[in-house]
Amino acid sequence: MGAVFALYSGWYFWIPKILGLDYNLLYSKAHFWVLFAGVNKLAPFQFCLILGIAILYIFMILRIILVKILCFKIKSTHSRTFTERIIFNLFLLTKNYLMAKLVEVKNLMVKSLCRNFTVSSSLIQKASQRLNAKDIQWFVGFSDGDGCLSVYKEKKYANSWRHEYTIGLEIEDIRLLYKIKSFLGCGTVRKYNNVAIFRIKKVHHILYILIPIFDKYPLLTEKKRDSYLNFRNTFLYKVLNSKRATIEDKNYCEYLLEKTPENLYRLSLDDLLINLRVEYPDYFDNWIVGFTEAEGSFYFIKDPTNYQSNLRAEFRISKNDNTLLLNQIRNRLNLKRELALTTNSKNHSYIIATSIETIKNVIIFFSNPSLVKFKGKKALNFKLWLKGIKKINRYKNI
Repeated sequence: MGAVFALYSGWYFWIPKILGLDYNLLYSKAHFWVLFAGVNKLAPFQFCLILGIAILYIFMILRIILVKILCFKIKSTHSRTFTERIIFNLFLLTKNYLMAKLVEVKNLMVKSLCRNFTVSSSLIQKASQRLNAKDIQWFVGFSDGDGCLSVYKEKKYANSWRHEYTIGLEIEDIRLLYKIKSFLGCGTVRKYNNVAIFRIKKVHHILYILIPIFDKYPLLTEKKRDSYLNFRNTFLYKVLNSKRATIEDKNYCEYLLEKTPENLYRLSLDDLLINLRVEYPDYFDNWIVGFTEAEGSFYFIKDPTNYQSNLRAEFRISKNDNTLLLNQIRNRLNLKRELALTTNSKNHSYIIATSIETIKNVIIFFSNPSLVKFKGKKALNFKLWLKGIKKINRYKNI
């Protein structure tokens, strides 16, 4: 609308000079005020915003020009005009206000540095309030299945090490990665051909979000527990020795090193689960949902022994070198069949539910409304699995 007003002003200025005609001054003023009132009535917010930005911008330019360049070369108050005195007083008020704000900011910075890691802990409290405990427990279980904590050397710099947390899934399950990014509030999602990768690599995100999560809710698989301690300690020492890290970051690193969860991660799995049930009663259940989303599967196979229906429902979770953990999951799901090894493998074991009673136990567990729900493609698989079970006669009593 500013361009329209400019066009009308040009019209009223140049047309009389070009054509030698005159216009009615009363009608012209009426036209201006009607247009002005109509524009402000239809778009008050946009007009006020643009006008405020324009006034602020012009005010700052005038201040820079008059203060920095002219330096107020008006010597006496009596020699100034009325307009100059008003502008001069406005600039003095603005200068005093900005100086007061600058002093406040400096005081806040000094206080934050003196409080060591108080600001960092407040950031963590804000993050913990945003994060849902059930989602985080699900996230830890999913990380035990598909997460990767990697430490590698960068090619560009000889003595520089990169710490990253990544999850790689098929492109069909990219929405799951965006959900993880949403409730964590950090990370990036990238597509590479048929693979989608979620990555956390920024120092502040690892320091203030990722490490506090895994310190509070420990990983349970043997490989991930060992790799996390290595990832955590090397990352904290890297930040401590970094020249780019702030005093606040280094103080918080020292705090984390003093509160290291090494004793928690060195506990046996049985003792760890006992301690977790006391402090977080639903942690292991929510963890199982996340771990199942990564490593579990719901499916049907042909059953030649049943003549009424040739389909049989099964549920299965498999993992390498984690027999104790799989036994704990089997006991929690009330599965009767013992742990088994996959064909031609000495370390890849699995638990499976095949009987009507164990299938019922699995359905009861994952349908519990107090637990977190599946978030990705597994949610659709579970719903289709339940619908398929309803159509099979052998499961009609479930």
